[in-house]
This record gives sequence, structure tokens and C-alpha cells, in this order.
Amino acid sequence: MKVGKTFVMRTPLWVWIAILLLSLLQPLVHLLIAYAPPRGTVPTGLHIPDSALFFYSMDMFERGFTSTYATCHASISESISYYSVPHLWLYGVLGYLLRMLYIDPFLGYGIANGVGVFLYLYVCYRLLCRVAPRYADLAFSLFAFTGGGGGLLYVVTGLMGLHTLPQFPLYFQRFALYELMEGPHLLPVTYFPRLYYTLSLSCCLAGLSAFLHAFLRNTPRRFLIWIVPLTLGTFIDARFGIFSTGLALLYLWVQNDCPWKLRLQWGGLYVLPVALGCLFAYLLMRTNSVVMRNHLQVGNMAMWLSPFLVTAFFHLLFVFFMLSRRIAALTQPFRTIVFSLLGYLATYGAAYLLYQGYYGNLLSGRDGTVAAVISDWALLGVPIGILISLRTTPKRWVSKKETWVILWFLLYLTVSISGWGQGWFLQFGPQRLQVFLWLPLCLLAAWGMAKLTSRVRYLVLLFLLSCGLSSILVSILAFQAPYGSINSIGPFRQASLYPSAFSQNPLGPYPEQHFEVMDLADFLLMQKVEEGMVLTPPPASDVLAYAFDASVVFGVGSFNLTEQDYCTLKRDTDLFFSSAASDADRRDIIRRWCVRYVYCSSTWPCAEDGMRELRQTSWLRNVGGYAYSPVLYEVDEKVLGAGL
Repeated sequence: MKVGKTFVMRTPLWVWIAILLLSLLQPLVHLLIAYAPPRGTVPTGLHIPDSALFFYSMDMFERGFTSTYATCHASISESISYYSVPHLWLYGVLGYLLRMLYIDPFLGYGIANGVGVFLYLYVCYRLLCRVAPRYADLAFSLFAFTGGGGGLLYVVTGLMGLHTLPQFPLYFQRFALYELMEGPHLLPVTYFPRLYYTLSLSCCLAGLSAFLHAFLRNTPRRFLIWIVPLTLGTFIDARFGIFSTGLALLYLWVQNDCPWKLRLQWGGLYVLPVALGCLFAYLLMRTNSVVMRNHLQVGNMAMWLSPFLVTAFFHLLFVFFMLSRRIAALTQPFRTIVFSLLGYLATYGAAYLLYQGYYGNLLSGRDGTVAAVISDWALLGVPIGILISLRTTPKRWVSKKETWVILWFLLYLTVSISGWGQGWFLQFGPQRLQVFLWLPLCLLAAWGMAKLTSRVRYLVLLFLLSCGLSSILVSILAFQAPYGSINSIGPFRQASLYPSAFSQNPLGPYPEQHFEVMDLADFLLMQKVEEGMVLTPPPASDVLAYAFDASVVFGVGSFNLTEQDYCTLKRDTDLFFSSAASDADRRDIIRRWCVRYVYCSSTWPCAEDGMRELRQTSWLRNVGGYAYSPVLYEVDEKVLGAGL
């Protein structure tokens, strides 16, 4: 029904059902991991790589703000500075509530993830209704249930037996990175396991939707009730609050029939709660300066171009069709901005092909250093785009909402792939912007598909849904859970794609993605670890820290829960287990971090060259395990000291 100048749409029953089904995925995968682990494995109590931070923080109040990631150089053993990242307090509150309700934390967190997914998807649907009510259903279908061909390709390559090939992870990575692997990636299913993502996004996007509604109705009071949720969402993840602020200000900018003074007032109204959330987050993070440095050093990535293209390829076809019919009709200055962005993107693409072709990376798609090298050169395309825009004359007009969505997509895409200043810009983590890309991408694709005949549109949607649903299932079962990756996999034994034994191919082609189960031999040997600092690479270190309460030198949890620089700890750990380390290097690392035990996992094995050298090290005494199984070494202080 129509109210004034806005539309209020009821949420259809099929949307409620779709959202409910997707929100059940996380509780289901937690149930499967907890009660149906693959044969020969036991659950670790974790789920995804960042679970080391989430689950450990759920016990923060019970632990008294202590941390087993604190090194022997820590001046204090108990401090809130170990939990200085705002979203960790969300997990602390969640853990406290689950203990009060006597709910298992692993299963309870799966339920909480499901609630976060439900809120996030519902908010996204309502935002689509606010922006484009006629296309909201189609756009939401594309947003929630479609994807690229990564899922289908993963199944096909598995049936062909290619997953066991040594080069498979490298060449398939571009098809899995933003579509199948868990993380801050393009498809929503990749960040469903992150409650602080879905909850923060729900608060920020709901606040944005309410802001658009209040602005159109010119009723600021309608937005005031969203100040608290918007502040909370920004506090949980300040980046999402800042990104949503960019969208709000961009929306005000396109309202060129509204006086600037009024637009500035509305902009200040939105900026206020976001600024408060950022301030509270900053004050908390100031209690641990190392954590702030870790965020600037470790999250310095841009979105990789080739994984984005292969994930969004089918959608981009319709986006290009839509843009070709719209961009020339934009009014100034928006036409100039859009053409300059397109000029940058076109130049970036050409420079990408030249750079990757020169270094022979076109097949592997390793894009890690590309943004820092070519982003500045791609700026040469901006003046070319501006010149082209001046030669076009609009023959018709594009609505303000369409203009806003076009600018949203192109601007955020441009920033997300860039590393201006020869990589200086990467410290701000532009890759996180890709979480905001899939929604406008699907809305633009829906506008493009609307020009097709109903029969063709139905066939296209059916194809995209088959791709998306396969990607969702593969992401959930093969990347967020170990099913489909190993032989004899619990209730899915007959569906195994692998003829090899667990010890030969334990967690499929991407073992570093799997924290959820470990070899039974690992579980039994970890119980022998007594008091003292343990040196082992993650994820074994995180399992020891969380499930066995052992003090560890380095793990994923060290990103927040320690007083030491993350990169320094990682460098020392990597060096110790590599063949490049000398005996003197290893002795120095042992002494520097007060190590008593060295642990070598069988679920996540170290490089064989390094393992061979450790077996020949005189000051390491084998106290459990064998040569080709998990091994626990204890440092012999007498022999170690004799080498001084």
C-alpha cells in the first residue's frame, strides 16, 4: 500500500520461510559437528578460525579477564585490556547468558548465529522494499540464494578426484575465496558464522533504512528511536557504522532538490550515533595499543579482483546491461562521477591483466600484491572518464534512488579493490567493503533482469539459484564443517568423495579453514600437556588454549588476547617450525618466550623438513607420540643451557 510518497510492503510468507531456512543453517552445522563428527575425529569446541576469539571471549567473565595467550612478558595476568576489541564483549555477554540458561556454549552459539542471520536477512529485505519495492522480491532472491559457479565446480572437481592434487588449492582458490570460504567475503553465507557481523550489519542497515524513511517523510522523530541500535551496531564493528554513514551521506547528496542546509542537518543526525559508537569503541581499544597496531598491520588487504569477478560474473552481465541504459542519462555531477569511476575500473582491469600476465599469475589468480602496485596507475583512467562524460547529453532522467544505488555499487567497488599510495591505503582494510557490495549488486542485477521476458527471466533465475544453493551447501558442509572433505564422514559416509584415509587427507584441500574437528590422536596427546608455555602453530595452539586451558605462544587468539605484537609472534612461530631456522634461532625463540613444550599436530601437520630437524634436536625430549603422528616434545633445560 502507498503512504504519502513512500511504499509500505508486507513481508510475503515465502520470504519468512526463506529467511527461517537460512537462519537454521548455523544451528544445524553446530549440531552436526557436536554429535556427528567424522569417524576418527573429535570436536575441538571451536568452529571457524576466528572462533578462537569468539569462544574464548564467551568465558571472559568466568575467567576473570585472564588470557592463556598472554606471554611470560606480560606485566599483569588479569586485565580488560586483553578484551579491548568491542565485539568480544558481545560474546562475553552471550556466554554469560548461555551459562545462566545452562546451554552448551557451542550449541548456544550456533543458535545465536541463527538469530543474527534471521535479523540480518530480514533487515536487508526491508531495505530493498524501501529502495525498490517493485523489485524487492527478485533482488532479495538474488541476494540470499544465488552465487557464482564455485559450488558446482567444487562438486565436479571432487567427483573427478582433483581435490587430492597438490596444486588444486592454488588454482581453485579464486573460485572458493569469496563464495565458499568463511570470512568477510562477498556472499552472505561466508559471514553467517560471525555473529558480530550479522548483528552489527542488522543494526546499521536497519538504522539506514529508518533514516531513508524519515527523510522522505521529513519526520526526524521517526529516526530518533534508531539512535541506540545504530550506536550499538557501530560500537560492535565501527567499520560497518562508518560504511553505512557513507551510504547515508551519499543518499543525501543525490537529493539535489533539497536545500543543502537541510541535508547537512539530516547528515549530522545520522553521523551523531555513529560518532558515539566509534568513540566508545576507540576508548575501549585504547586500553591495548598492541591490538590497534595489529588491526592496522594484519587487516591490510584489498578485495582481490579475479575472485570477485568469478563469483559475481553472472550478476555483472545484467548489471552492465542495466548501467548501459542508465549512466548516460544521469544528471550532472553524478554522470561525471560515474564515468570517472568507470574509467578508473577499466584502467585497473587493463593494468591487472598486464601485471598478472607479466608475472604469470593469470591462471593461479594470486592477487595479494596487485592493488598496491597498480592502484595509483589506475587513477589515469579518471580524467579519461571525465572527458567522456562531458561528451554525453542525457536524453531522459534516472530516479534518485537508482542514482544512489549505482553510486553505492561503483564507489564501494572502486575503494574495495584499491591500495592507493603504493599500499598505504591498505592499512584501513578496504576488503571489508565487499560485505556491502552484494546487496547493491543484486539490486542492479534485478533491474537488469526486469527487462527480460518472463520466461527468460525465470530460466535465468533458476540457473542462478542452482549455482547459489550449491555454493551455500558446499560452503556450509565442506568449508564450515568437514563433510564431503574426508573419507568415512559420519552420517555422510556413502557420499565421501575421497578414497584416501583420514591421516593422508584429513581435512580436504584447505585444512587451514577447518578448526571444528581434530584427529583422535591429537585429542589424546593434548591431554598430556601440563603447566607451561606451549609452542605450536595454529589452529592446534588455539585448541590447546581453549579446550585444554594451556598457555600458548601464538594462535589466532593472539590477534586480540595478548600483550605482544601479532606479527612478531607469528614470525617466530613460523621460523621455529621451518627448515630455514638454525639451531641457534630455535634456542633463542625457546628462551624468549619461556617455552616448555613443543607440539606437532597430526590434524594440521607442519612441514616435513622442519619436523625432521626437530626430531634430531638434542634439547627436545619426546614425551608422547611417534614420528608420523602427533608429537609432544618437552624442552630439556639442561641440554638447552649447555648450548650457550
